[in-house]
Amino acid sequence: MAEVVNVRTPGVNFDLLRNENVPDFFADGVSNAAIGFPNTRLTFHVLQPPPVGGPLPEPGSVERRKVVFELVIPTAALFELCANIAQGAMSGRQAMSDGATAYRDQFVKLMESFDLAGSRK
Repeated sequence: MAEVVNVRTPGVNFDLLRNENVPDFFADGVSNAAIGFPNTRLTFHVLQPPPVGGPLPEPGSVERRKVVFELVIPTAALFELCANIAQGAMSGRQAMSDGATAYRDQFVKLMESFDLAGSRK
């Protein structure tokens, strides 16, 4: 069943129809950005691990990436998105910093719980 989200703020006025089966995509990064007018094409990738049982990559070796999706978006909409992301990140800077610190502390605590041989440094 589709859900309708009514967005009503100063300068923004729209109804967003959201289906329950909208796919999620994950990417490690953007491999290419072909910025143009009127549209921009962004190529998103995931990193490929080394083959199972194979040698680990040498430092400075070529990174293997796999394209997972490409996004074509009007360039003006992309710039608006970038501005909104930057503004949101700046307004939530302290909360993100606090969250990162809390996550790091939890991770260190977890790693210390595995210190069975006393190899902690």
